[in-house]
Amino acid sequence: MIDFILSCSERVGFSKKERNEIHLASEEILMNIISYAYPEESVQGEVLIRCTCLPGKSGIRVEFIDSGVPFNPLHSPEPDITLPMEKRQIGGLGLFLVENVMDSIEYKRTSKNNHLIIEKRARG
Repeated sequence: MIDFILSCSERVGFSKKERNEIHLASEEILMNIISYAYPEESVQGEVLIRCTCLPGKSGIRVEFIDSGVPFNPLHSPEPDITLPMEKRQIGGLGLFLVENVMDSIEYKRTSKNNHLIIEKRARG
């Protein structure tokens, strides 16, 4: 899945650093979906990934769609990164990283699906 997303990003001409940021964000989102979208008693789950170039190859848009439990990660509290490691709450840092390396992140819920959409625009 990550290779698919990275192959799309290569068509835009992102730098190695930008491709690494897209990789980090995509991997974090996929791991969260795999870990939390489907209850343990579920025997199967599905994730659809749509990857498109923005007009004029000005960037990339990646949409992650799952039919798991409704969850808007954008409503999660932001981690307090000023606290020492031993006093920080577990969780929340991954989404914080996604928000900081991508240009936009959006969530919407349709009738039965979670849609998490990230975008990164090319700088040069």
